[in-house]
Formats: sequence, structure tokens, C-alpha cells
Amino acid sequence: MATPEDIKKNISKVITLLNSADAANIIKLAVFPNVGKPLSGWSFSNKLMVWIDYLEHKYPKKEKFVLADYVEASEKADYRGFRQWKEKGRSVQRGAKAAYILAPSIKNFEKKTITRDGTKHNVYYDKDKKKHYSPSSGAEGREYVDDYDTEKGKYTSGFRGVPVFSVIYTKGKPLKNKEIKMPNLPYIEVAKFLKIKITLSGYTGSSYGSFSPNMKIINLASPDESVFLHELSHAVDDYIMKQKTGKGLKGGQQIDQEVVAEFTAFVLGSMAGLDMKHSAGFGKKYIEGYSGKSTEEAIVKLISRIEKIVDFITNFKGNTSAVRKVEIANGEPAGEAEKLADKPPAPKGLPSKPMATDDIRRASIKPIGGKTLFVDDDGKDHTELDYCKYFLKNNTISEDHIKQIKKGNKKVLGAIPHKIWLQALKEK
Repeated sequence: MATPEDIKKNISKVITLLNSADAANIIKLAVFPNVGKPLSGWSFSNKLMVWIDYLEHKYPKKEKFVLADYVEASEKADYRGFRQWKEKGRSVQRGAKAAYILAPSIKNFEKKTITRDGTKHNVYYDKDKKKHYSPSSGAEGREYVDDYDTEKGKYTSGFRGVPVFSVIYTKGKPLKNKEIKMPNLPYIEVAKFLKIKITLSGYTGSSYGSFSPNMKIINLASPDESVFLHELSHAVDDYIMKQKTGKGLKGGQQIDQEVVAEFTAFVLGSMAGLDMKHSAGFGKKYIEGYSGKSTEEAIVKLISRIEKIVDFITNFKGNTSAVRKVEIANGEPAGEAEKLADKPPAPKGLPSKPMATDDIRRASIKPIGGKTLFVDDDGKDHTELDYCKYFLKNNTISEDHIKQIKKGNKKVLGAIPHKIWLQALKEK
């Protein structure tokens, strides 16, 4: 039987594992293939745009959308471009209304360089002399060269609106999307308690998983347990913070949040008897990449927070961990996280009250005084300015969408006037 020091020994074990890992030689994690709907690999902002479009068309008379509606949209909405539908043997009908997503504009570039004294220097073209040169410390300030290396690459020059159409606007061959099988996930009962919907998507090269506190969705692009444990750690971290302070995780990828989630995932995996060696290189690079510090330095001020998440998950609703069993035998009282895990209050706002982000009233559904409104957990109506500020505050809208909003792109603004979005950005 484990001793009360086991949890600290597990933390030390993970530190040793990560320190010994080779971050320069990372073993790629297993991923789900892209066999389903294209939108499964889109950014959250793009998904949100088509989910709202799906709900507005399916429920045109509905005053407000709740969490269950967004879960339905995430499962059933299927949007693709003209060519993508054509590849599936279907065609877009005349008069079909498009939803718009943002896609990067990729351009090719060539970079010319020379190596001087072991250091690379850029090479430029002199139009007047029609020669290539490299800046130097010589009399002319440049050295003309005939031989140089050319590196080819790609870069994102901006973003463009791309029309996509719902399956309801298409006709042709029946769709046969292959389903990705849900893997066996550890501590799944914790995710169910938190009312979190787990979705699976094909890997697109950007991320192995994500967690949306607002939408209560964990999306996995990998069957690897470490990915799920990372996202579950985010979810429990968010839950514990809300129970204590009323406020959850900050929007975006915050350094402390990412370090806590990644390290906690390894501790949970170790305690569950999982082999975490294969993903240690990735974990080490992840933690050190975010924090800019070694693993020990990165977690030193976060240990208490990590332990609370581990305590909650491993002791959840009567699942007494080996550590806690010894503590009980020795007459030691339960800690804060252990008490919370034994009789956890329902997640705030669920199921009786919808979350603000899930309770949006759209102008096309029910205009109230010419304003697009949403209802918060206290039943208060808010203006369209509040709507914009809320989404900006919680990073539900990507930086790419914000750039298009500033430009006044009507395809991105939706039903809200441009000046309202600009005011929200100013007061953010």
C-alpha cells in the first residue's frame, strides 16, 4: 500500500522522466485520420460560425440557444466548399446561402543567403547594377556576389473569407462519413460529471487536442491518453477555480495553465499505471517551450495547484486513492480538493441555468429594441456591445477574426454593426 508521500514521489518520478527525455528527438503521438467532416479540423472560431448558422436555420423561431443546441451542432453540422461537395458526388443547389470561414492566404518566397565566417547573411538584388549583394563592413557597405544559396518556403500573407455550404443545400450521392472510434479514456467519469462533451476529429497538424470552458467541449485529434489527461486537467483546474473564486481559466493559452495541465497529465498517467515514456520528449518540450524554464523551475510555484487537481481526479466520488487510504488509516483529515471530490457541487450554471456563451439571442431570430441580446446566468439581458465584449474577453473569437472585424468584413461581422465591434475592441 502506498504511503502519504507517494503523490510527491510520483511528482519526482515525472520530473526525472521529463528531465531525461530528449526534446530534440520527439516521438510523434498517434493521431486520428481525416476521414470525417472537414470542419472537425477547423479552428474553434470557424466552427462556432457554422454552428450558429446551423442552429439559426434549423430553429428559426427559437429565442435562445443553450448548451445542448451547440452539442447537437457539433455532432450534426456538415459544411464544405463547392469542390469538397463535388468530390463527394454532391452539388450545391442554386440560391444556397453560404456561411463564411477564414482561411489563410499562403504565398511562396525565396530567401537568398551566403555563409561568411560561419554565419548566414541575407543576399539582396541591386536593380541599378543588376547584381546580387550582401551587406558588409567594406567601403561600399556591401559585397557583390555571384554564388549564393536559395531557400524556398511559404508564409501567410493574410486571411480571406471562404464560402462553405451546409449539407441541407446540397443534393447527390448519400454521404458515408467514417466514424472515429472513441478510445478507452482514463478518469472518464470526471468528464461526465463536469458535463463535458468529448468530440473526435482528424489531425490537421496544428494541435492534438483542445478544451473550451465556454462550450464545455474537449476535442481530441489523438487517441493518446496523455492528450485527454492534459485537457481533463484543464477542465478540473477550471472547475476548482470556479468553486473557490467564481472565476475559471483565463482565455487563450496562458503559461501557468498550460504548464499545470501538461505536468498534471503526466502525474495522472503515472498514477494510473500508464506508460508515459513515449510522450516524455513532447511533454518536456511543451513545458519548457511555454515557460522558458526547466521543468523543476516551471512547476515550483504551481505544485499546490497540481496536487489539488490530482487529488480531485483520483479521489472523485468515493474513488479513494491509495494515498488517501493511508491518510484515513492514520486519522489524517481530508484536504480541500479531496473534500470537493467526495461531494462535488454541480458545475456552476449547469444544468438548470445556461451559460452566457450558450444563451445567445441572434438579431435574425428575435430583435429586441434593435439589439442582439444574450441572457446571463442571472437572467439579465445584455446589449449587443456586451455580447461583443464577452466573446472578446473569453478569446472565443480568434485574432484572425478580430483583424477582419477591424477591416469591416461584413462576412465576419454577422448581425452586429461594425461600430459596435470597434467600440467593444476599444473597451476590451
